[in-house]
Parts: sequence; structure tokens; C-alpha cells
Amino acid sequence: MRLRHATFGRVEVESALRCVLDDTERHDAFDLFLAWPINDPYFESIRKQRLQIVRMSPPPRRGEDVSESGKDQIRALLRDLRERA
Repeated sequence: MRLRHATFGRVEVESALRCVLDDTERHDAFDLFLAWPINDPYFESIRKQRLQIVRMSPPPRRGEDVSESGKDQIRALLRDLRERA
């Protein structure tokens, strides 16, 4: 699984970012996204930024992944990713 994760591309990264923004979805793709490094430097930078957002934007309620301001930062990452496509 680690080797497959290392080859994540735009589709997988976008899916992981969308996943955490959808409160009706399980966040398995998102958790996997954070678990291991990605070979591509741009996608790895998004993963590292996301890790920083998790640390700096704790959720206000138990069971949530991130605060609303953290979600806004994730939306900005997602917009940037889509603009580069």
C-alpha cells in the first residue's frame, strides 16, 4: 500500500481533499492521504500543508477532523489543485 500511495496523482489527492470536506462521507481516503509520503513534490507539498492544517485547526467538536477555518484552507488547496489541471 505504501508503494501505491507514493504514486498518488491529482485524482487521488483531489479525492482526499474533497472527502474531508464532505461530512456525510467516511474519511478513509483522507486518512490514507495523510499516512505516507507521495513521490511527486507538488502533491507531497499539499499533503504536508494538510498535515499543518490538522495541527493548527483543531475541530470544535468531537468526531470532526478540522475546524471551519481549516476547511476553508483545504478548499483553497483544492481550488489551486484544480486550477493547475
